[in-house]
Amino acid sequence: MKDRKRSRLAFYASCIFSLWVSAARPPSDREPDKPFHFPWEAAPKAFLKSSDFLDPPAGKYGRVIVRKGHFAFERAGRVRFWATNLSGGACFPPKEVTPRVVERLKRFGFNLVRFHGMDSRWGKGIFDPRYKDTRHLDPEQLDRLDFLFRCLKKAGIYANINLHVGRRFTEADGVKEAQWLAYSKYATIFDPKMIELQKEYARLLLTHRNPYTGTTYAEDPAVVTVELTNENSLLGGWTRGFLRGEQRTRPASGWSDIPPFYGAELTEFF
Repeated sequence: MKDRKRSRLAFYASCIFSLWVSAARPPSDREPDKPFHFPWEAAPKAFLKSSDFLDPPAGKYGRVIVRKGHFAFERAGRVRFWATNLSGGACFPPKEVTPRVVERLKRFGFNLVRFHGMDSRWGKGIFDPRYKDTRHLDPEQLDRLDFLFRCLKKAGIYANINLHVGRRFTEADGVKEAQWLAYSKYATIFDPKMIELQKEYARLLLTHRNPYTGTTYAEDPAVVTVELTNENSLLGGWTRGFLRGEQRTRPASGWSDIPPFYGAELTEFF
């Protein structure tokens, strides 16, 4: 096993060196680029795979903590993460597809998956479409997520769970001027109603007991971190001109000024 790992490391190093040498040549001296295809499903004994670097199951050394400024396991040494995103509907693959997804991630050597945009409308998200609000989780989507998490954990792949990313609140949530909010960036930081709704969502998701692992997401040591809100700060909103409180139409994109109600609220609070 160690010999195979050393062979792969040497191979990867030679590839990096070759790319560096190629990039250093003048364009006129370079050979034409050749396509490099990494198939969805490679042969079981294919040399180009990094799954041997994983150390399954995820969480077996306890939680990931910070020790002397570095990530480390509670019951072991330092750890580094090589991560990728699953975004929107990709966080909820059909169960018959899940093993192939996990195998692909293993082959690339990923030991961490960031569950991004589960609250968004990028594909079918986590909220139950049978309700007009965004306060109910879709049982089918949650079951798919649970199964995927269990398979990733078994393979030695950890999780980073994002909470607020692209949630589009509705009037049924009791949110003012919801139709003008887009992703609700900035306002979620100071508006009491949205803060309570975000706390509610966090409780629903993180205290949900995964039937495939027997633990909640809050308890599971395979969850490395939880991101409370993505790309969202009052400083960022101010520098982009998105705290004026002048948005009075449905936004053309997910990023926009805050509506008048929240502009007045922000002025009153601060």
